Amino acid sequence: GSGDPFYAAKLATARFYFARLLPETAGLIRSARSGVAPLMAMDEAMF
Repeated sequence: GSGDPFYAAKLATARFYFARLLPETAGLIRSARSGVAPLMAMDEAMF
């Protein structure tokens, strides 16, 4: 039930993820979809 410490910890964890980590996904999706062209354009000697 709602008084269960395990349940309370799960809710606190979910609230943290929704507040702090979930908003980052939009930027990560844009980065992932942007492609690798800029990276692949770099000369191998740069590494």
